[in-house]
Amino acid sequence: MIVIENEDLTGNKFYSNNSREWTALIPAAGRGSRLGYDLPKILYPINGKSILEHLVEKISNYCEKFVFILSPEGEKVIRAHLEELLPGRFEIRIQETPEGMADAILQAKDVIKTKNTFIIWGDQVCIESQTIKIATSLHEEHNVSLSIPTFTKYDPYIHFARDEKQQLIEVLQKREGDDMPEVGESDCGVFLCSTKALFQTLNEYWNNSAVKGKLTQEKNFLPFLPFFQELGNETATFRIISNKETLGINDQKDVILAEKYLKNQHKGLSSYHEIEVLIFCGGRGATNLIESIGKHPQIKLTMVVNAYDDGLSTGRLRKFIPGMLGPSDVRKNMGHIMKLGSVSQKALNTITDYRFPDGFLYNDAVKVFNEFKNYNWVLIQDLAPYFDQLPFFKLRKMASYIDTFLEYLYEQKSIGIEFDFGDCSFGNILFAGCFLQSNDFNKCITDYGMFSGVDDQVLNVTRGENYVLVGLRTDGRYLIDESEIVSPNPENILEVFLLEDYLTESELKELNSKDIEGKLKYLKEREKTPELNPDVRERVMSADVIIYGPGTQHSSLYPTYVTKNLVESVSLNRNAEKVFISNIIKDNDIAQETLNSLVNKFLYYSTNKAKEDFLNTNIVSSFFFQTPKDVSDRLDFDSKTFSFPTNSIKWMDWEIKNGKHAQSLLSDEIMAIIQSKSSKKLKSHHHLVSIVVPALNEERSVQKVLHKLNLLNFFDYGLDKEIIFVDGGSTDNTFELAQREDGVKCFQLKGKKGRGEALSLGVSNSKGNIIVFFPSDDEYNVEEIYNIISPILNNETKAVLGSRAIKCLNIDRRIMDIYDGNIISYFISKYGGMILSISSLLLFNKYVSDTLTTFKAFEGKLLKEMKVNSSGVDYDLELIAKLSKKGEHILEIPVSYRPRHKNEGKKITIFDGFSAIWALVNEKFFKKSRNI
Repeated sequence: MIVIENEDLTGNKFYSNNSREWTALIPAAGRGSRLGYDLPKILYPINGKSILEHLVEKISNYCEKFVFILSPEGEKVIRAHLEELLPGRFEIRIQETPEGMADAILQAKDVIKTKNTFIIWGDQVCIESQTIKIATSLHEEHNVSLSIPTFTKYDPYIHFARDEKQQLIEVLQKREGDDMPEVGESDCGVFLCSTKALFQTLNEYWNNSAVKGKLTQEKNFLPFLPFFQELGNETATFRIISNKETLGINDQKDVILAEKYLKNQHKGLSSYHEIEVLIFCGGRGATNLIESIGKHPQIKLTMVVNAYDDGLSTGRLRKFIPGMLGPSDVRKNMGHIMKLGSVSQKALNTITDYRFPDGFLYNDAVKVFNEFKNYNWVLIQDLAPYFDQLPFFKLRKMASYIDTFLEYLYEQKSIGIEFDFGDCSFGNILFAGCFLQSNDFNKCITDYGMFSGVDDQVLNVTRGENYVLVGLRTDGRYLIDESEIVSPNPENILEVFLLEDYLTESELKELNSKDIEGKLKYLKEREKTPELNPDVRERVMSADVIIYGPGTQHSSLYPTYVTKNLVESVSLNRNAEKVFISNIIKDNDIAQETLNSLVNKFLYYSTNKAKEDFLNTNIVSSFFFQTPKDVSDRLDFDSKTFSFPTNSIKWMDWEIKNGKHAQSLLSDEIMAIIQSKSSKKLKSHHHLVSIVVPALNEERSVQKVLHKLNLLNFFDYGLDKEIIFVDGGSTDNTFELAQREDGVKCFQLKGKKGRGEALSLGVSNSKGNIIVFFPSDDEYNVEEIYNIISPILNNETKAVLGSRAIKCLNIDRRIMDIYDGNIISYFISKYGGMILSISSLLLFNKYVSDTLTTFKAFEGKLLKEMKVNSSGVDYDLELIAKLSKKGEHILEIPVSYRPRHKNEGKKITIFDGFSAIWALVNEKFFKKSRNI
């Protein structure tokens, strides 16, 4: 038995088959009665085409002939379709009575003349053309008698049992009452056979009792599969890429799933091109990563959360509606995706994020909700513009949720229970109404996801058990709920537990009477282990990349990992890259932790608190750690006690500010991992803009400029930002003033340095894939940064210069004003600028109207590759020369400019002009292209 894994099926390998050696055999005698369809099932329409049309389209390039096994009553109507679809390429055989698939296949014995037979059940509409291509070519390459595409899944309907040598010994079937394993290896309704071996095996073992179903008494094809080996034939299995291909059409639920999957195939997002990324996360800890990866069109992102949140208004809501878990993390993650969506999705996200003020009275809330229910939102005027952007069907669904919640609110009021709406989000109220309609938390997530337009991208890790989260600190203090766990803790959290319910007063008294060991034992005896959500199980096992995200470890993450069978599902996915991303700084719940202890606790919880050999669990393959800094709030690391090889660690400065991960770095590293697993090139995305601000003795303007930059919001562009200030050796208070501005990374060069050195230092410390140069002298308008970066975002160019000359109506007057009428300075400035522009044109065939502008933007990778060495104003001209030599388009766009006077600190001199000209000449005649 040859076993071929996924890694052998991807990459750049070329697959090709000889279609003339293949006949497709399709048993299609089934009726569509379970679908409520009067015609044969193979004619059932899905996305505007019959199942038959889908199958023919997928198979026809790889099989010369087709044989259909039909029922007597289905022959006439199906034949008419085949005459149109496959003229001259098909045969029909009739199965008079439904006695099993083996009997159906045997009907084709005398008609198949090709070397190989491709068997596919007549309802396997989700099989992909690429799978068929790979399967037929591998079958030919290995010259086997039988090959089967398989997939590992939980709760299997079919399971291929193997011996220690991986030989197929038995096929178990749930429909025949076999004792099925929890995890099984299943087929996808496709079997590739040597035609000779196929019919030889059927004939030889036709009367063997093992091939007859114990309950159905049918002769199915599956029990014959182990007998191919008995005749001395070589057989093979290979793992298919996606479990979606196993889907057969039996009922309307299958139809809905198939329609969605086939739409993705039509868009080119098949399992061979769509990359599946799954991230375990909380509410906000992985926001940057989610928003940067989530907008990539080739990536399907799934966010898995637990819903044990019980803090503040969420906790009040859980107590008000018994049986409902906390919706906050679910809703926040849906919001991350909604922010990337349409105008209506962004508007809905703003509405659902709205929080009622503290002290918001019950009667006021009822009044507001009754107005909302009637599509009137004037009582909260801040939201009115956003409601106007929603389509009516969303307003109608929202009104339905509110109406359901109001009914429950009135019921509780009648028994004396009022809900406190203070600081409660409007989205949580809508979610509560959605939950009350189904009384099923996971179904509520599905329904609310469809309402939000994010479909099934957010999943609860469990089946919805309404457990509560508690903890124990190292000093023995009991943490009574999740909100206490996330509160500031001077001591480490020893362990967290999931309980059936909060402890009663008498139970708390009993617990507190014990020492710390007694408390541990007491809580462990009451601890619950939730069941894994089947949808999460399937996503985990089909993911290309699994990410253990950063966040509040003891509430958002560790409780997720204790879910039963989660780690086993991760382990079964042998092909996924599994990345652990650590927190950058010490959060409330990890004040005394180290990187080592974070990982050890992750391993402890993810292996269901079992102390075992972690290295053999196959649950993590690489770690993203923050490069150590001499700062007290960073997590320490000890290589001697680390449980994994240190070469599995990716050390980098991931921080953008205040412990926040940089979108671009995380996303680029994840994209690199994804790219290594995909033969399709992923398009690059911009995630972060780095604004480099050089300064020298600018104490009059630096703080004002940095404050303006801090106010810039690049959210509508899908970008985060970082501000990097570089002092070139100021002798005044410039550096001290810059340090006062929050969120700015400050660097200082010792001794008086030039602009080029300051810019080079800023570039080397930048993380953005767009880098902007912006001066600290307040001569430019910060709002025009949006204009400067737009051409790069739109892939129009990789270099943009903000030209002061294009927009200037009277350059003579401006220069005279700058130099207070000094005629010599006027001539030097005016004609010196012209000489630089003409020199650029003559030497590099590139006319730049404003060569010395200090307002520029570049694609980050390009800028860092060029290695500009000039230290002063000549930096700008060397940059222009290098861009020209690389053949890069330099786009100039007009920018506003408020020039300073010479006496206000204007620093450029005639000597800077000479050095600028020399930079062009030097780059043209004395530097080779390889140094660009």
